Amino acid sequence: MKLAIVGAGGFVGANLTRLAIGRGWSVVRILRSPGAAVTGAAENGSATHVVGEADGEPARRAALSGADAVVFLAARVHRMRDRAADPLADYLAGNRDLAVSWARSTAASGVPRFVYVSSLKAAAERSPRPLVESDAARPEDPYGIAKLAAETALMTDDTVAQLQRVVVRPPLVYGPGVRENFLRLVRLALSGWPLPLASATSRRSMISAGNLGDALMLCAQAPAASGRTFYVSDGVDLSIAELLLALRRAAGLPPRLFHVPAGLLRGAAAALARGEQFRRLFDPLQVEITAIRAAIGWQPPQRVEEGLAETLSWYRHIASGRHRTSA
Repeated sequence: MKLAIVGAGGFVGANLTRLAIGRGWSVVRILRSPGAAVTGAAENGSATHVVGEADGEPARRAALSGADAVVFLAARVHRMRDRAADPLADYLAGNRDLAVSWARSTAASGVPRFVYVSSLKAAAERSPRPLVESDAARPEDPYGIAKLAAETALMTDDTVAQLQRVVVRPPLVYGPGVRENFLRLVRLALSGWPLPLASATSRRSMISAGNLGDALMLCAQAPAASGRTFYVSDGVDLSIAELLLALRRAAGLPPRLFHVPAGLLRGAAAALARGEQFRRLFDPLQVEITAIRAAIGWQPPQRVEEGLAETLSWYRHIASGRHRTSA
């Protein structure tokens, strides 16, 4: 199996590359710039092509030549405080338009399958019950709106009608190389500080990079995945309080969570203009993964405890490296 990964230099792409090569697949890593690769990304057993936005169709076709499937990860990533003059226009260009353009190049190159990695934010920011694929999508910010627009365009564009298209909507992804929100939680957990988050009991779906990579590889080859949209997760959902406790338990630290009423924390977050961070901590957002299980037989191979331990091991390794450098 020859897999082309567009956006292979990012966190998910690097983990997918390692997993695919480890299973004997041939991997083509497609980057937007020579410096796009994350530190430690696997390169042995993979070819690398740099295809910038200014490069034309010949460069794309050369990169995609001979591939059996494309996993598309390139995107304009979500930013908590986007200061662009027109964020929606920027997100549409960097998500919908770019994805459709690469799908057309994939079809023109004769590659049969295109797996688009979307986001749970294309569907919702919160939900009182676990989401299923038939639920109406209600994105709330420009990033989620653009991701949903990309999904819709890919599934309805007549110019790629012959292409086997699959959409995967992951929730929060964690694992070696993780950044942003989950990395902050890891640092917070390992700080050992007493935290007023015992009341953060609403569960939210997550997925380890290993489980996501496994799902993407199956979606890249399973015949029954074509034309489908799937939610994926670890299959076990944790609240933020449970996640912090699990991280501290794995690190050998005492729990040290105490209770503060959620209303007080909400008021403090609003006063500090941290409403979105509060929502991520306290609002429920879960998905069902029965559809992907039934359609192509996917089961998360990695237990949550294993994914968290792997993430902690990676973080301690890089943290010790920084300590040695600073010393």
